[in-house]
Amino acid sequence: MLACRACAHHRDVVPIASDARRPRAMIVGQAPGITEAGGGRPFAGQAGRTLFRWFARAGFDEHTIRDTVY
Repeated sequence: MLACRACAHHRDVVPIASDARRPRAMIVGQAPGITEAGGGRPFAGQAGRTLFRWFARAGFDEHTIRDTVY
């Protein structure tokens, strides 16, 4: 997805994409916050902290999720 050049928006929209090494699933977020837009890392702000807290309750740590989910 990071290499997409299908339209003119590739010049003005900075993609926010995972660097998962072994992706097995994809999480799609809506309306990234300022933290994500500035750093390009998905779920890096408050919503990400909430999301990873939910995953922790289900028995998944953040490192595992970031490594296996695109």
